[in-house]
Amino acid sequence: MEYQIITFLKFDTKLLTNQNLITIMKKNRIKRRSLFMGIVMMIVVGSCQKNEFEYENVSGILTFRFQLLDGRVFDCTVDQPAKTIQNDLDSLLFGTSSATLAKIKPIFTTTIGAQVFVNGTEIKSGESEIDLNQPIKITTRFKDAQREYSVKAFVEKVDHSQTSGAKINTDMRMTGLPSFNSYSAAWFNNKLYILGAYYPNGTASSGTAYYELYSSDDGGLWTKVETNPKIIGGFGAELAVMNGKLYAIGGVRMFCKDINGTAPDASSTSVWRMMSTTNGTDWTDCTSGQVGNPLGRPFPQIVVHNGQLYLRRGKSYSFGMWQAFNQTNIYCTSDGTNWTSINATPTTVTNRNEDAMYSFGGKLWTSGGYVGYISESNVKGDIYSSSDNGLTWVAETATGVDLNRFGHKVVSYNGKLYMIGGEKVVGTTRIGLTSVLSSTDGKNWTALPSELQLPSAFTPRIYPNVINGKDDLVWIIGGFANSAGNYTINGINMNVRFDAWTKRLR
Repeated sequence: MEYQIITFLKFDTKLLTNQNLITIMKKNRIKRRSLFMGIVMMIVVGSCQKNEFEYENVSGILTFRFQLLDGRVFDCTVDQPAKTIQNDLDSLLFGTSSATLAKIKPIFTTTIGAQVFVNGTEIKSGESEIDLNQPIKITTRFKDAQREYSVKAFVEKVDHSQTSGAKINTDMRMTGLPSFNSYSAAWFNNKLYILGAYYPNGTASSGTAYYELYSSDDGGLWTKVETNPKIIGGFGAELAVMNGKLYAIGGVRMFCKDINGTAPDASSTSVWRMMSTTNGTDWTDCTSGQVGNPLGRPFPQIVVHNGQLYLRRGKSYSFGMWQAFNQTNIYCTSDGTNWTSINATPTTVTNRNEDAMYSFGGKLWTSGGYVGYISESNVKGDIYSSSDNGLTWVAETATGVDLNRFGHKVVSYNGKLYMIGGEKVVGTTRIGLTSVLSSTDGKNWTALPSELQLPSAFTPRIYPNVINGKDDLVWIIGGFANSAGNYTINGINMNVRFDAWTKRLR
């Protein structure tokens, strides 16, 4: 073993050889430590004089993505032993045309200094185009090293996949959407809408705030809607659709002046705002003339039930941080102007934080959430229902899989309930949840079979936008990558997700 370290290195023969070293060791019986130090010194001296080391040339693809002409990006798996590149976990959309496949821009990284070629022509990441109508070969070269990869594109064979979820957009910011610090999504008039808040300069009073509305036909390409008036919503404003109108409810404007120079709100709980539209462009300020309306708040929980909007929960800002706005009252309105306050009983159900509220089978329901603060024992998995529009609540006996979670969403679809997203706590570890649960009665829950679950590329998130939309598809748009804890400083620096998925659940 005294000689192993030497045989792995190549030295200039004028400096030192293995045989010379062995001879020296035999003759002089130098101690192992002294010999090792001497070798180290000789290596240092030799390397200072000239390059004595010989490095193996390497060449290869490290990461690879397909980018469509509209900016959408689809991740690929690079298998180094098999020398293959393919998007098997992130398929291109059903109906992707040959013309689109012929103009794919690859986005890739390589080993340092490596060049990338297709049929002898060098290509550049994010600039060159490749044709994926047929499998192609990509060659990487660096000095004398060369590696050849087979590239294959997978396209959904059925419309948005009958049995699995399909990624519509890896990053909506690449297709027109700003880097929103918070946003809400809704399906309205055959379009997807996103209302968000954007603070490119942080929260300083000298910064600029943007409160903007964007629309998309399919979740791929996003376009700013020039609204009248120009400013709607706020940080944490929520979209809701009822009786042919799109509503923007709640939200605060407290961090800095907006793009029009409007001063921010003085308090996060003092300003109530609500606006509506019938066409997505022209908005009516419903704030004036409101009767019995809730206090202003960002991130209110809103559900349409029996022809009325129901509102509760939200956040408040105090002592420099965001906290749960957890009063026991539930508010409802049928016209967006006149509100009724409901003193729900028992208060057990209304004292939850970050639970899910939804309408199903003529009843209002809630599930999960946490009590007081986030901890394993405080995160709940119980179910409550109300048959009198939120006035009285009954604890249901829930069965099946573990329902303990918060920050999740539940939607009704084709006579079933589906639970998506959220976090749970095990010990002190917070675990993001990706499995989809279903129920036919609101009480008994099961996990969907593996073939119906979202693909492994789907990542955990809390407070996702989960909506019923085009072609009876369930859309999952963004959310936050994880919770920010019991108290969120500023709140605008949370890790926002910008991907869009759709799923036909069976």
